Amino acid sequence: ASIITIGLDLKEEIFKELTELQTTRYQITLDGNEGKHDNSRFTKKRGKTYKPILKNIVTAVNHPLYEEKQCDILIRCNIHKGNYADIDNLIQELYDLAIHDKISMGFSPVHDWGNNHADDTIGLSPETFGALEIEWMLKLKALGFRQSKSILPKRKKGTCMVTSNQAELIDAKGRISYCWETPYSPDFDYEDSPFFIGSIHSKDKKDKKSLPLGNWYNDIREENHNTWCKGCRFLPVCGGSCQINWYKGNQACPSFKYNFEDRMVMEYLEDQEFDFRKTHP
Repeated sequence: ASIITIGLDLKEEIFKELTELQTTRYQITLDGNEGKHDNSRFTKKRGKTYKPILKNIVTAVNHPLYEEKQCDILIRCNIHKGNYADIDNLIQELYDLAIHDKISMGFSPVHDWGNNHADDTIGLSPETFGALEIEWMLKLKALGFRQSKSILPKRKKGTCMVTSNQAELIDAKGRISYCWETPYSPDFDYEDSPFFIGSIHSKDKKDKKSLPLGNWYNDIREENHNTWCKGCRFLPVCGGSCQINWYKGNQACPSFKYNFEDRMVMEYLEDQEFDFRKTHP
């Protein structure tokens, strides 16, 4: 199993219990170095969280179960105008702690959530983020960090729970939805909202295909929601990306669209290194 967690309470005993229950993949967010992170990810009482989270990560990766169960901690960084310049410092700090070869890192641009227009106010342009992402990927490789995913995207047969017939989201009220962003977002969460297909308290259920985004690949064919995916050469490895963003009228193209040529060079060089290691053991 995998878990997305703040990491603030991922102390040794909790990590041990989760791992023994076969939870081996962890995503924990550090949004920049200590100052930038604590400025945006604090407790209800404005308490700092960076050092406790980092301490838990170091404890977890050095626990015997981490290697035994082949665990992986992915450090996610949400990138915006206020913290992008400090990501290099975060990478260096994780390297200096000598945990770089036990963790992986991933970078995600801050985007609109529930029509809060975050991408307009603090977000970077797709082109800027794409260029920065490549620089960070190169630095991670040079320092010997684990690689969280392949350099080049692979064929995508589904995007998220919106395009899955098996996935459902159950919120705290027991309502069933099919998109992470819809519960508690005023633009989508209201009485008789079409984004809720039923409740765990009732046997009645709406037909997902009759609801907004419920038949996404038909939306692509019909070019609904101002999508241009139908004629895009990246569609087989993108799938249209985030449907709810298109629905809100926002471009949802993935970052690799803006740094694909650089990724191809990186992939080529990695293949050359692999071939060299095979012939020179």
